[in-house]
Amino acid sequence: MTFYTVYESYSLALHEALACNVPVIAADIGATSEEIMNSVNGFTFRAGDEYELKKKLQHLVKNPEILNEIKRNLEAHTPMLVEEEAYMYERLYNISQ
Repeated sequence: MTFYTVYESYSLALHEALACNVPVIAADIGATSEEIMNSVNGFTFRAGDEYELKKKLQHLVKNPEILNEIKRNLEAHTPMLVEEEAYMYERLYNISQ
C-alpha cells in the first residue's frame, strides 16, 4: 500500500470553522497561510514543525483568554458566499474574457 501526502488547496474545514467563529490552528501551507492571520483569526505553524505547534498549543493553554479576543474578531468577519467567491475568482482570472 502506498500513502501520499496531499495538501488541500481550498480547505472546506477551515472555512467552516471561521464561519462558526472557531479559531483555527493550521500549518502555513496552501490557502490556509493566506486566510489565517496569527492572533487575529487563529494561528499558523511551519508545516512539519511539531515543536512550533506544541509551543502554540501550550501558549493557548496557559493564556486561554487569547481565544476570546480571536472569537470577537471572528464575529466581525462575514465569510463570502460560494457565489461571491466564484465571482471574485472569475474577475481575478478574467475567465469570461
